[in-house]
Amino acid sequence: MAHHKLLYLIAFILAGCTAGTGEGLNSNGQPFQVGDDAPLSAEFKSIQDNVLTPVCTVCHSGASAPVGLQLDEANSYSMLVGVESVQVAGTLRVDPGNPDASYIIAKIEGSAAVGGQMPLGGPALPQATIDLIRQWISEGALPPAIAPPPVNQPPTVVSTTPSDGQTLTALPKNINSVFSHDIDASTVTVDTVVLQRSGGDGTFADGNEIAIIPASVGLSSVNATLVTMDLTGVASTDDTYQLILVGSGATPLMDLNANALDGDNDTVAGGDFQATFTVASPGATLEATWRSIQDNVFTPICTACHIDNGAPENLQLNEANSYAMLVNISSTQEPAFMRVAPGDPDNSYLIQKLEGTAASGSRMPQGGPFLSQPVINLIRQWISDGAPKDGSPGGPPAVAVLAPTMTVQASVVSGDEFPVSVSIENTGVDIANDATVTLGWATADNLILRDGLVSQSLPALNPGESTSVSWLMRGSVAGAASISVTVTESSGAFTQVSTNITVTE
Repeated sequence: MAHHKLLYLIAFILAGCTAGTGEGLNSNGQPFQVGDDAPLSAEFKSIQDNVLTPVCTVCHSGASAPVGLQLDEANSYSMLVGVESVQVAGTLRVDPGNPDASYIIAKIEGSAAVGGQMPLGGPALPQATIDLIRQWISEGALPPAIAPPPVNQPPTVVSTTPSDGQTLTALPKNINSVFSHDIDASTVTVDTVVLQRSGGDGTFADGNEIAIIPASVGLSSVNATLVTMDLTGVASTDDTYQLILVGSGATPLMDLNANALDGDNDTVAGGDFQATFTVASPGATLEATWRSIQDNVFTPICTACHIDNGAPENLQLNEANSYAMLVNISSTQEPAFMRVAPGDPDNSYLIQKLEGTAASGSRMPQGGPFLSQPVINLIRQWISDGAPKDGSPGGPPAVAVLAPTMTVQASVVSGDEFPVSVSIENTGVDIANDATVTLGWATADNLILRDGLVSQSLPALNPGESTSVSWLMRGSVAGAASISVTVTESSGAFTQVSTNITVTE
């Protein structure tokens, strides 16, 4: 097998998360590139050690992993190879021997029908790296070489998706169970892989439980450690659900050595495995307040990726940071829009991302399931009400908002000087401190700054107060030019205005 250098990826394939600790990166702190001195090859063990573990498990680990894709060492292979994509039904994340039909390839080449090219936000992978991943898949997407378990060691459950205790906004299309070693396909039936819901009381011992009849239950044809329950056609009902993997009785789940499942994990064959999860659609309890949106949307859904320093676009949506990073903060993808513009949901980038109308990137939550329109409408209402933080509709939030107005003459004769002035008013309801204003123009515009610092500090402005800043410039060569002024607040929020000027002979 040929050996190559591997750029980071694979784990970003399905949810668009940023790099983690810095391990797995080159000496410049960047993802491995072809030509870097890195001991990487087209073997899964090398990919796991150098890419998945140090980089991708920042987001893709534990119960909150996006689209249920856990890429830690115990789970990654079984959750990639032979597993159906959540975004595109009928397509496998990795289809052994068939890279053209593997969703991972569609995502990194930018040809997938859903979402953006991975890694989300770029840079795109070089073709040499994509060819390496194609090679691993073409050669059968082989698992890491590990010794088989002793013939008398019973199989155990490594993980389930959904995880035990997880809360979802809708019933998933598939439930996946990963085992410690290969399972006998003949023992995988609707009697050994069982799903039921509580009947609305959250308990499973009072006789009112409701059995869930799946479309199918089976062992993966390419991955004998993966059992999938297909829930296609099963209505999503808000309730508590229980998954039972049977290791007891006359017909339990067994491995290829006829060992019954060790479901209770006591090292002895026998015993059932049980995991519960909850389906609670946000609309059932959601109110048009920040407090309710945080508890029902941001925390359970968005913090799967948008948390801590590795958050995409540095947008952290945990309780401590979400409000300050949303309200009156310009989007990094589309700076013309505030993430949340109080009173203006149509021009709030958050709404555009939730409704799938944003000019950049993919619809959120990345990969779905997407929020229902009634839920989005309640978020719209919160924004229309002024996006307050205290949980009570009405009234503007306690923030400073700096609104600049620029004045520049329409034309100037080449060689003449002209003033640029800007008036800046605090139109918010809090004091503005430590803000700056910066003048900008393109080098090709042939303008020269004659007087004034390019970037200047602004005095503290109380609500309703204003100040002004001016510069003296000179037109150099005849032609059209553009001048911009950017006002940046201490929170990092910024507002930019621009105008055109013509330099004549």
